[in-house]
Amino acid sequence: MKLRRKMLGVLLAGTMVMGMGATAMAQEPQPQEGTEANPAKASVTKELQFAEGVETPDVDFTFDFTADTFEGSTALPTGTPNLDTTISYDGTEPGSTSDGLTTVVKETGNIFAGKTFPAAGVYEYSVVETATGVEGMDDSQAEYTMKVYVKNGVDGTYVYSVTVNQDKNDEGETGTGKVDPEQPETPGIGNGFRFVNVYTEQGGNPDDPDAKALTISKTVAGEYGDHTKDFTFSVTLTRAATASDESYTGYVGDESYTFEPGTAKEVTLKHGESLTFDSLPVGTKYTVVETGTAKYTGSAVVTEGEDVTNVNDAQEGANLTVSDKLVKAGANNSTAVTNTYDDASVTPTGIIINNLPFILLIVAAAAGIALYAVSRRRFNR
Repeated sequence: MKLRRKMLGVLLAGTMVMGMGATAMAQEPQPQEGTEANPAKASVTKELQFAEGVETPDVDFTFDFTADTFEGSTALPTGTPNLDTTISYDGTEPGSTSDGLTTVVKETGNIFAGKTFPAAGVYEYSVVETATGVEGMDDSQAEYTMKVYVKNGVDGTYVYSVTVNQDKNDEGETGTGKVDPEQPETPGIGNGFRFVNVYTEQGGNPDDPDAKALTISKTVAGEYGDHTKDFTFSVTLTRAATASDESYTGYVGDESYTFEPGTAKEVTLKHGESLTFDSLPVGTKYTVVETGTAKYTGSAVVTEGEDVTNVNDAQEGANLTVSDKLVKAGANNSTAVTNTYDDASVTPTGIIINNLPFILLIVAAAAGIALYAVSRRRFNR
């Protein structure tokens, strides 16, 4: 009885191990098997990421395929094909945006198209991406090993199967292992043979001191508006999706302020003053809250690239809020705040009231003189 239980336990354990192995094999990408009529295909995927508000850059990505061995030997058959290929972005590609991050995916197409292998056997290539040299581009550090299994057919050789292993990921760290290189049927989906690049663009222009990434300006309107008065602003910056963990510096004249993303910072502005940022990552968002002041009504004109909106919902003496605005490419990002004084609250009649006692004395004196003159005339008669 005990022996039977032990045997059942062993069988059950073996079944579980086999099941787990089968599951692992099912999850691991299986190599495509081609035929002479329909050879195996493979393509490279480029995933380009950038923050909301950034336009798709005009850039070429080149993938270098280095043939390392044939049948385990570094002696390669004459005519071993060069598989180097390029994916180009021309600045018009649409992407999908989620949580402030835009992603544009493109593929090379079949990298074996028009290529002929001189002999049957196993070819091994190492694959990397050439650095673009584009400012703000975080180039992929991924490295792959690709094995191409070539068979003889009736009319020559053909690609029977392809396997790709990721040795290093996009950050240059240990890779994930085997990936799927099969050419996707739907463009823009991509496969596991993928290089991811992150592009971060800076707003403003370092060569032009007048071209600011963001300007928050202050104007006081009204005949009785006080041009010497300080108005309090609370400004909060939200980091762009691709930006690094850093603080940003804003200036009011020669005075600098440090802004930590996600934390409100107070500044004061008088009539004609501005808070400016020389440089901010495109995709940064900001919120401005001006503290309400008695007898003043706030309004704002907000410019986000080519988009202009008016904020006029504040009541007299109430806070003015401009929320969740986007820093776009270039230097055309601003919030121009105007506070208009309630001139009607000032009554010029106050001047007459202040002088009334003196005027009454003059009138009384004049009346006394007139009365004396009339009385004297009657007496003389």
